[in-house]
Amino acid sequence: MRAMICIARRHPDPTPCEKIACEQRISKKYLDRILGKLRSAGILKSVRGKLGGYELARPPEEISLFDILTVLDGYLDPVVCVMSPERCNKSAVCPARTVWCSLADSFHGTLKGISLASMAAKGAGEACCS
Repeated sequence: MRAMICIARRHPDPTPCEKIACEQRISKKYLDRILGKLRSAGILKSVRGKLGGYELARPPEEISLFDILTVLDGYLDPVVCVMSPERCNKSAVCPARTVWCSLADSFHGTLKGISLASMAAKGAGEACCS
């Protein structure tokens, strides 16, 4: 998220991976993997050249935390039966599954309601890829 906030704060200008890695004290190799996944998912674009780096593929107001986390973490449900009820032979009659599904809906809704733009605006005075 810190890398995405850096990129959002510089939007629409590209942000070099090296700059983010240095300022956020994240391994460049690890960061390249993360940003590569987000690029493959269409959340980021890469720009070649001396002034290149990564830039958002959409405005930061249109990118939610849910969008980012599902690319990076995939499974965001509290238990597997929420997304795949067939994986549990008791899911059709399990009273706990209803609670887990409700919790997952609430969690997903919260993440979908938080934009990258709103995250980038928090603590905007701190140095982050400026």
